[in-house]
Amino acid sequence: MVRDLLVALGPAYVKVGQVLSTRVDALPARWVAELAVLRDRMAPEPAAAVTAVLSRAFPDGLARVFSEFSQVPVAAGTVAQVHRARLVTGEVVAVKILRPRAEDRLRADFTVLLALAGAAERLSTAARVLNLRGLVVELRDLLLSQTDLTREARNHRRFAREFADDDTIRIPRVFGALSSPEVLVTEFVEGIDPYDIGRVACDAGTLARRVDDLVDRMIFVSGLCHADLHPGNFFWTAAGRIVLVDLGLVHDVSEEERQHLLAFYSAVLDGFDEFAAAYVLRHLTRLAGEPVEESDVPAAAFEAVGRLVRKHWIDSAGRPSFSAMFVDLLGVLGQHRLQLRHHYSRLFLTLVTVEGYLFSLDPTFDTLENARRKRVEQAEYVSIPPAADALVLQGFATYSTALFGDGADPRQAWADRDRLVLDALGVGPGTSFLDVGCGRGQLLVAAEHRGAKALGVTISRTEHEVCTARGLDVVLSSWEDADRHLAGRAGVFDAMAAIEMDGHLGTLHENRVGLFDLRLERFFAWAQAHLRTDGKLFVQTLSVPEQLLHDPAEAAEFERLTGALPWFGFSTLPQMIRCSDRYFAVEQVLDHSGDLLPTHAFWRDNVNRQLPDLRRIASDETIVLVRRQLDTLIGLAESGRLSLYRILLRARNAPDRTTASHRPG
Repeated sequence: MVRDLLVALGPAYVKVGQVLSTRVDALPARWVAELAVLRDRMAPEPAAAVTAVLSRAFPDGLARVFSEFSQVPVAAGTVAQVHRARLVTGEVVAVKILRPRAEDRLRADFTVLLALAGAAERLSTAARVLNLRGLVVELRDLLLSQTDLTREARNHRRFAREFADDDTIRIPRVFGALSSPEVLVTEFVEGIDPYDIGRVACDAGTLARRVDDLVDRMIFVSGLCHADLHPGNFFWTAAGRIVLVDLGLVHDVSEEERQHLLAFYSAVLDGFDEFAAAYVLRHLTRLAGEPVEESDVPAAAFEAVGRLVRKHWIDSAGRPSFSAMFVDLLGVLGQHRLQLRHHYSRLFLTLVTVEGYLFSLDPTFDTLENARRKRVEQAEYVSIPPAADALVLQGFATYSTALFGDGADPRQAWADRDRLVLDALGVGPGTSFLDVGCGRGQLLVAAEHRGAKALGVTISRTEHEVCTARGLDVVLSSWEDADRHLAGRAGVFDAMAAIEMDGHLGTLHENRVGLFDLRLERFFAWAQAHLRTDGKLFVQTLSVPEQLLHDPAEAAEFERLTGALPWFGFSTLPQMIRCSDRYFAVEQVLDHSGDLLPTHAFWRDNVNRQLPDLRRIASDETIVLVRRQLDTLIGLAESGRLSLYRILLRARNAPDRTTASHRPG
């Protein structure tokens, strides 16, 4: 049998079988069932070998440490096996024991595998594209790191710190004083097999979302990624929490890798196929062992990858399979003598492995739709508890810049800002008005007081609840999806406002490489399509100098801001004018940068003054993040690097709604 052959070849070969065991969408059921045994049901070591390891780890005798110790392992993997035990202090623990000679066996396996990978790359285009030898080298180093269980103990602590705020994830506690290079002792968590979801108090779709959220957080947010996330290395609690185990293999994903992967993933998510094709070729591939310059890539490669992304998008009705796209991408790259850089190969393979499990949980699960949901939730104000909002905003402010003018007090400053917007738009009796990103509805209330027919759009459930409680007409949606909710409402408006909404169109990195431009132009096309001829759009935007994005001399400052404001976006004034020009004529541009410091000082002072109450409401991590963001924004404003523009635009008479696409920078 295939399983027996892999076991006979050695632990490195078993790892391949473990990955394949998740692909219920690609392999026959009997193969999947056979390979599944490799995840945690390998043949255990003889009792004498286990006793020898334990004697070295606990020279004073097992009885001084354990009151109970089961000789039958609860799981047996390629490098170690796990036994259930009870400490003399009463805690039930899992005792992970390294297999004897594990390191020697792995080194012998990889000597052969490296030779095979080299031969495969000489003979196979697919192997060269995958950068197979680079993957084998990295897998060797990762697996060898598993032969020192003190490293795994450190990884447990890292993961515990990273996911301390996530009640859907559980990391077993390490008993450090009892652990050593050959033995790891952790708390024993009663778990449910990943495929036995009938015993879990959550539906399959919820479980799939939790796994997908976990992977995205590891790869795209924290950079701390479980490198061996097959269903033998995690399980479920009865309540539906994911318990992560076997943390010996960990990828540390660099900030640069995260930014590149996120930009490519987001471009696919948004349907920008030409951009996605150019981006993967420019940033994620190499030619003859060297990074690819765009000039090195033939036009045919750009066209082929663009067709591939577009085909998967169209054939799947906007829900492409990542694994299917990945396999086809390897084929196209091979035709043009290109290959993925091996760091990206391993991360793509992690995503492919997890997608196999997600498919087994819920064949209808949509990873891209889940990504859209998460992008909405990443907006910093969406996840702030309502009670914390009330303390910071004092019932009248918003999370956008006020108009302080001639020393106005804060309450008056926000009212003056709303008056400025509505006056500029000419909002009055009978005006149909749309507020995109309507916050808590202050601008809508002011518009209704003028006799306007006002409608708001928000991505925040909290904001939607607040507005609904005030009797306002508000749609819970992103602007991209708002059309689905506008049936029966005015679909074409006289006036529209977008107050600092563009800050959520992309990160600083996505702006630097051109993805922000595409989203911004798409928004202006959408806005024009929802305005009457000569209708007006008022935009309030936070802007940075263009040289911050593109001048190599600004690289250190750019990296600092990317770290301090990971999900925050800024436009530039020329960019706003350029991206709107096809759809709107500029009527007025006001530089109101002087409003930035008093606005941010108001927020910061309230946070500091209300800190004891905020700590009872919001997590320490949220408070630290908010304070860091405020300090960063204030520093930018004080240095003159952050500007505030209020721009009045008039819709052009002849709409051209074709959104341009271009290659990334």
